[in-house]
Order: sequence, then structure tokens, then C-alpha cells
Amino acid sequence: MNGKIKQKLLRYQNEISIIGSAVVWFGLWSFLKIIAAIILDKDGRRLAMADSANDGLVGIVLTVFFLALFMGIDLWMRVYVGTSARAEGKGQRKNGKKAGNLYIVFAVLMMLANITTLVSYFSVQRSNLTGYVGYIDIAVSLTVELTSAITLLEMIRAAFLIRRLRKQLMELAVRQSRRNAAERGRMNE
Repeated sequence: MNGKIKQKLLRYQNEISIIGSAVVWFGLWSFLKIIAAIILDKDGRRLAMADSANDGLVGIVLTVFFLALFMGIDLWMRVYVGTSARAEGKGQRKNGKKAGNLYIVFAVLMMLANITTLVSYFSVQRSNLTGYVGYIDIAVSLTVELTSAITLLEMIRAAFLIRRLRKQLMELAVRQSRRNAAERGRMNE
């Protein structure tokens, strides 16, 4: 019984460690995707929208500032979630009430954001797509968002299974120590 629990625990620890790395890579992907979209914006539509929205240079500066801020927050959250998952997989994560669950809360929020993004891809108007490139971009982005959402769901599942298995191992260890103490007490009598 104890060996099977340890085997499952090791499997889920390995799984969450690998998934943690994937979450970090998805964060870098989304960061680079936004940077590439801005750089490759041939028509200048994104900055033109900022220009028409807020009178010239101020609008562009504000748009770039808030875009950088949100990109930084997203990247930080993904790196935090990924490294925390890897630490939990290695057994280095403290399972305190607040600190131990914060990365799971962030993972749930990111998963909901991925699902919202997935839904938004289905509402893209055909007039916004230009030839095959637009469809390929949507297909690749949709695949990455779906994979990211599934990865986060698997990470959350693995985190809860790891915690449950660790608790079971602790309970088994307590029971075994009580049995050993009872046997020692009977032998001393």
C-alpha cells in the first residue's frame, strides 16, 4: 500500500514539474507573440487606434505603457505559477494556507483567461482575416490557447493529487508509529 502511494506520488511530482516548465514556456510564447504582432503590424492599426483614441503621442505612450504593464503581469504570473509547480513537484514548496495555494489561484485565473480567449477566436469576423495567413494565425493561436488551458487544468489536478497522496503517506506513517509504540509497550510489560 505504502509503495503504491509513493509510486503515484513520484509520478504526479514528475508530471507537475514538467507542466511547470510548460507553463513558463507558454508565458514566453504569449509574450513573444504580442511583441511580434506589434512589430509585424504592417498597417499600424494598433497604434493608429491609440492615436485616434487619445490625441497623438500621449495616446501612443499610454497604450504602450499599459500594454507593457499587462504583458509584464501576465509573464510574471506564468513564471510564478510554473516555478511554483516545479517546486511542488520537487517537494520544495511549503503547503501553507496562503502561499501554497496562491499559484493554484493564479493558474485557475489564467485557465479562465485562456478559455475566454478561445471563445473570442470563434467570434472573429471573417472581414478581419486576410487570406490564408489570417486563418493560419487563428488556428495556431487557438491550438496554443487550448493546449495551455489543458496544461493548466492538468497542473491543478496534479497539485491536488500530490497533496492528497502526501496526506495519505503522513497518515500511514502516524498509524505505523502508533502500532510500533503499542508493540514496544506490550514487549516491555
